[in-house]
Order: sequence, then C-alpha cells, then structure tokens
Amino acid sequence: LGVGLMIKSVRFEILGAAGWGLDQIKQNQLREYSLVDMALAIRSAASNPNGFAPWLIVVLFVGTAILVPIVHLLMLLVLWIVPLGYKVQNRIYVATEVLNAWSAIEVYTLSVILSLLQLRQFARFMVGDKCDMVNTFIQQYLPESVGGTCFDLESEILAGSWVLVGACCAYVVSAMIVMRCCHRALDNRRHNNSHHHSHPKHQSTNQFNKINTIAVAG
Repeated sequence: LGVGLMIKSVRFEILGAAGWGLDQIKQNQLREYSLVDMALAIRSAASNPNGFAPWLIVVLFVGTAILVPIVHLLMLLVLWIVPLGYKVQNRIYVATEVLNAWSAIEVYTLSVILSLLQLRQFARFMVGDKCDMVNTFIQQYLPESVGGTCFDLESEILAGSWVLVGACCAYVVSAMIVMRCCHRALDNRRHNNSHHHSHPKHQSTNQFNKINTIAVAG
C-alpha cells in the first residue's frame, strides 16, 4: 500500500500554445503525480493557498486517503499477531471499525482514474471561447505541431496506477477478512467468559441443595 501511494500513477501533458511556450523556456510539459503528490499539490492550485478551505481539503485528503488506511492496517496487524486481553482486544477492534469507516483510499483512487477519462473534455469546456481570437493568431504564426489552440491537456494512466488499484483491493479484502475473524474471536471469548462466570454460581447452588437435603434427612 505504501508503494502504491508513492509510485507515479498519472501523467498530464500540457499541449497547445501553452505547452509550446513551456518548451521554449525549457520547462517540462509533462507532469507525473502519485497520490501523495496530488495531496501536496492541492494548495498550489488554489487562488489563496494559505486559506482555510485549501488546508481543510489537504487535511481531509491526507487523513482519509493516506494516514487512516496505514494506521488501520497497523492496528489490524496488532489484533492478528499480538496476544491481548479481552478488554484491550475489544477496544482495539472498535477503533479499527472507526478507522475502517473513515478510510477512503479506494474512493479517491477510483475517482482519480475515472476523472482522467473526462479531464481533457473538462479542460476544453473551461477554456470555452476565451481563446478564439488568440487561436487565429496561433494558426497563422505558430508551428502546426502546436495544434492551432492556446491550451489543451492530455492525461494518461500510468502502470503505477494499477499497482495502487491492486494495493487498494488487497487492503480492502484483507481488512474485511481480519476484522471478521476478530469479531468471531471476540464473540467466542465473550461466550466463554460468560459461561465461566455462570458455572461457579451453578455449582454453589448444587452444593447448597445437597446440604439442605442432608440436613432434612438427618
């Protein structure tokens, strides 16, 4: 899961006159991002990077898509391999249920991959007719490789995204299996504890009945 979070999974290429301009000033037209890179780049895309809203989005993104899944896995590992008392085990299990509810790495991953399929169309919609006058100049004076437009964007899903998808699937499946096993183990321990506490009471009742029987017979 850590490798899937850090590996480059998507690529963007800036095209049109904007991409040509970047090439002329020796700037890279290509941008590659991992899920962690996307989280760190959110503030730079805001008009007010130090405002409350960008920071809130970053905190929610990093928390629910990165930190919560990692902590959730570590706590599941503790439940699976560390001998614990019933109360401690039950408390950790409740905490894992809360973390499982807040974990959203699979939601973000699916959202990013699906949004890439529509990103180019969305970019053209945002530009709209704002570049119509500029496009006429571009078509006349700039090379044909520019494409006759001021701005265009092409996105690509890299092989790393499938590593992230596989890691998300493994995380979801393993979490479901471990939590189900822990739930059954807690139920068994609860049943055994209740049976253990009820057995001495039953035994003392039998002894009391035997004493009464002997006293009456005497």
